[in-house]
Amino acid sequence: MKGEASLDTTLTMVPPMTAHREQVELEPELIGLVRRLRQGDQAALEPLIELTQAAAYKVAMSYLQDSHASRDVLQETYLLVYRNIGKLREPAAFRSWFYRIVTSCCHRVLRSRRQEPSLDCLVESGGGPSVASPSDAIARRLAVREAFHRLREQDRSVLTLREVCQLSYDQIAAALKIPVGTVRSRLSKARQRFLDAFQTPGGQR
Repeated sequence: MKGEASLDTTLTMVPPMTAHREQVELEPELIGLVRRLRQGDQAALEPLIELTQAAAYKVAMSYLQDSHASRDVLQETYLLVYRNIGKLREPAAFRSWFYRIVTSCCHRVLRSRRQEPSLDCLVESGGGPSVASPSDAIARRLAVREAFHRLREQDRSVLTLREVCQLSYDQIAAALKIPVGTVRSRLSKARQRFLDAFQTPGGQR
């Protein structure tokens, strides 16, 4: 298809980290582009990429810690978006649907690498020790990955969507297909389990 053939060129044209604008400010514009793309308007693809690529790249980098692999994930993500946009019933739900695709693509890479997304923010917000040297930073990063890997898949998913993707509770509920109240409960418990695992290296799940 013409859109698929031009996708690589479109991604190359758009800087990997565009200027950040508030999500609420972007939403009407994004929804309009999604509607156009669903109607077969291929010209809507490039501006849609411009609006979403910076956030998607940030998520991919937090998982993969590799710019080339992250670019590959973005390429696959937008190809899947282009091919499957017609399956999205409600344009307003695009952001949750989009992040679900990004994280799924990253998980496929991680299954072979056994790496985890960066969750240093959880350690910082939970009152973890400050980093005094490069060796301390490396040790803490390894401890974070170990703690995250020991969590259940359910906990890893909700933490990633909230802390890495920075989705709202409503968006997480849509992505996981669970009530908002369940999202809040899972997230609270997942954060505590993560901190418990981080503070007790080598412990059991």
